[in-house]
Amino acid sequence: MKILEYSAAAEKCFGKTRTQALEMYLDEMIDADDFRWVLKTHQAIQGRRVTYDEYHLVTLQNIVYIEKINGVMGIFVDITRDEEREQREYEQKLETARLAQNIISKQMTVVQEIAGLLGETTAETQVTLNRLCDSLLENADADRESGIDPDKVHLGTYGGTGKCASMWVKPPT
Repeated sequence: MKILEYSAAAEKCFGKTRTQALEMYLDEMIDADDFRWVLKTHQAIQGRRVTYDEYHLVTLQNIVYIEKINGVMGIFVDITRDEEREQREYEQKLETARLAQNIISKQMTVVQEIAGLLGETTAETQVTLNRLCDSLLENADADRESGIDPDKVHLGTYGGTGKCASMWVKPPT
């Protein structure tokens, strides 16, 4: 699939100038399987998260068929910073849960010693504190898995901090 159009934002995302890109086929730059599928089926792909390790880039993609040119347009929303921020937040939640578990363990040792002296049980306290830790970890996992809110994704725009790049491609004639 020959690249027909290539935006300035795409230059920044993929590290190729417009002149370079317009001389290339899409397969030379990225995996074009989704583009071929849209061209074949005429069905759009919207909001697909795709990582390009070679470009250190994470994107949300919208790919649509353009009947007038019998080609395909891809819109790439750079969500790399959002993904990195979410990863940092996830790691912070895991660290917080680890620290909380260490504190619980230390406190339980002290509580058990006191309870032994007083003849009371500490099982209920331990269960409650462990549930708190589990809840923190479940929320962290849910936050991580949820990704970007699909209500914020629109064809060509995104409410986050990312830039939007686009390419138009057409099969060789």
